[in-house]
Amino acid sequence: MTNVFNFQYDAPYFCGGIPDFFNIMNYDGMNSSRPQNALRISFREYIFQENSHLGMIAPSAIIFLIYYLFKYNTNFVEKFLIILFILICFIKSSTTLILGLFLNLTLILIFNYKELPKKNIFSFVLIILICASNLIFNNECKKRFISLDKNIDLTLEQNSDLNNNIEMKKKTNNENKFTIFFDNSLSENTFLTRAVHFHAFSIMKKSITEKPFGWGLNRYINAFEYYNTMNKPKQKNLMDYNKKDGTNNFIKIIVEFGIFGIFFYFFIFLFIINNKIPIELKLFYLPIIITQSIRGAGYFNGGFILIAFLMLFTYINLYKKLR
Repeated sequence: MTNVFNFQYDAPYFCGGIPDFFNIMNYDGMNSSRPQNALRISFREYIFQENSHLGMIAPSAIIFLIYYLFKYNTNFVEKFLIILFILICFIKSSTTLILGLFLNLTLILIFNYKELPKKNIFSFVLIILICASNLIFNNECKKRFISLDKNIDLTLEQNSDLNNNIEMKKKTNNENKFTIFFDNSLSENTFLTRAVHFHAFSIMKKSITEKPFGWGLNRYINAFEYYNTMNKPKQKNLMDYNKKDGTNNFIKIIVEFGIFGIFFYFFIFLFIINNKIPIELKLFYLPIIITQSIRGAGYFNGGFILIAFLMLFTYINLYKKLR
């Protein structure tokens, strides 16, 4: 429930949302280095501690509700509640929500185009364009992503010691650019959110080569502590952040199950392309799995493992009926 009677402003700068051009929120702590349209209309609430937590589950509800809105005859109250929910999600949006909507809708349109009504196709394409424009033009969104060469050049100029280390790696180990990218991303000068994600990717990269069959169920923390001991990150925060969930479930699954984790995502792909599975189930199930694979909090939060089992049971029941 939102803090209606004792209003508190939430984070003034984040990816997505509605620009506060006219300072409706009366925010007096604006950063002079940022333009007025960088401010976002928002409010603090008690259900989700971070916008990204809402973003882990909201794409599933938004996609299904939009399909429901156009597919079936809805009354005024239903339409109002659906639109209100989507508006609140947009106000409390995040990189997780925007990227989740973009990826899920793109996959659904590519593999299930023929199963969707024209109105749904139009609305989904419109949302994809809105999400893409945010990811491309919103500076707060772009901070979560960075090009390889730009990151290398920036960090090399700021950290000569790191420059020397990278040159040594090039000569002795013939490291590829991707590995250098990880090293740069974990320097002291890197945006923390991005550094946390790249740190998790580096753990996954090392794990898949050293332990291809994985560390075991819920043992990501063991891999995290092991590789931090072997190669201590420059940012102290990286010694503790996301040490159990790996920032997303894809990394967690690959680290814990190794090459067997690939079979799980192969199953997800089969679920997407199977035209015998009702489109309603795909619209609700898939966004949970895909979104939390890019930003998740473990198997037992956000309904991830529940949806995975429901997808499995759906697949089993489908082939029982076909016999």
